[in-house]
Amino acid sequence: MHTLIFCLSSDIVGGALYNLLFHQGERNLRVVTDTDLAFASWLHEAGSDGKFFTRIHLRDGFIIEPAMIKNVVHRIPYFQLVHFINPVDRSYAEMEMYALYISFLRSVKEKVVDGMHTRHINNTDNALFFYAMAVKAGLEVLENTFTSSPRWQQPKALTAVSPRKKTMVAWHKRTRHLVWENKPVMYNEPFTSIVKLEVVGKKFFSGIGIPEKMQAQVNLFSSLIGRTVYEISLAEVNKTYKLYAVNTRPPVLSEPALEAFSLLLTSKNKN
Repeated sequence: MHTLIFCLSSDIVGGALYNLLFHQGERNLRVVTDTDLAFASWLHEAGSDGKFFTRIHLRDGFIIEPAMIKNVVHRIPYFQLVHFINPVDRSYAEMEMYALYISFLRSVKEKVVDGMHTRHINNTDNALFFYAMAVKAGLEVLENTFTSSPRWQQPKALTAVSPRKKTMVAWHKRTRHLVWENKPVMYNEPFTSIVKLEVVGKKFFSGIGIPEKMQAQVNLFSSLIGRTVYEISLAEVNKTYKLYAVNTRPPVLSEPALEAFSLLLTSKNKN
């Protein structure tokens, strides 16, 4: 039985997690990159009982089947199939490849750490969903305005979408009559600093002390969004920390957070 770490070829966290688990004595480990999966031979079929079976034959001969999987760490947000020259063909192939990958993850969902929910099928996380769940969990969030108009008044200290009127009078005269594209933008209230909070199960790692009340709120938030390992950006507003953003696949984790992640996996193996 193997622990499989699915990640991008350049994923620092995936590589560091593998090294840490290996030094802790785990030997049935495998890092499987997006490139490995893109050039593998796949068998993915539905049985008469409605359940899916997958066999993935990697180029080096390694075979992935449900029976040999102990658990899966999922950190692949997208596939880049650069061997497709035509951009349209490449985009279509990448979407199909990711759909196949997601279907495979769903077929072994009981073995996947932070399994694939339909709300996470995107290259970027859904900020509005996280804001709604944070409010439900009792966490304070940044006050925000959601608009599709670039003429909206800009909060102080944030980059403006449109140039200032004094310097671009002609631009404003022309754009007054345009119909804006439906590309919504969220503007948040001003803040003084950002603090990262790493969440690994019920353990928290941050440069600030996390009050017990907030810890309970974050635990509830984790349950609502269906995530075990992720990162919260907290914005400081008037000496109060409010949720600003969530990253379900943080590009970097601190050494204590990685250690907790490895222990989470090894304890899962023993259950």
